[in-house]
Amino acid sequence: MGVDAAELKKQAAAYAVDLVQSGMIVGLGHGSTAIHVVGLLAEKLKSGQLKDVIGVPSSYQVEEEAMRYGLPLRKLDENPMIDLTIDGADEVDPQAFWQIHRSALVSVKEIAGVNRDMRGHLTVRLKQRPETLPVGENYVHLFRQM
Repeated sequence: MGVDAAELKKQAAAYAVDLVQSGMIVGLGHGSTAIHVVGLLAEKLKSGQLKDVIGVPSSYQVEEEAMRYGLPLRKLDENPMIDLTIDGADEVDPQAFWQIHRSALVSVKEIAGVNRDMRGHLTVRLKQRPETLPVGENYVHLFRQM
């Protein structure tokens, strides 16, 4: 028997939270996946694995859950520059956003460049961001056109 949708949402949330780094401002989507994200972020903050992470909720439901966990929150107009947004997008314009890993999407406009490391793995550099993001093997084909 396969994995059910609820378990897949938990797995996607865990993967996305692993992309969060200390000091980031994180956009929190809406729905059940975002609720899982809030709980996982709160656990990592409480354990000290992450520090100084601020959430920017996009729904009342997620805001309430984040407040219940004590997750530091800000409004979008207080933090217009979000480092990473985590949301379970059901439908995305493939010309404007590229999936670079199982649960990581990037705006094509924000891609500054693509690098290949010594092992042949691709990473994406984003404009105005110092860190790079890995490109999963299933998504390398998107970068042939760059």
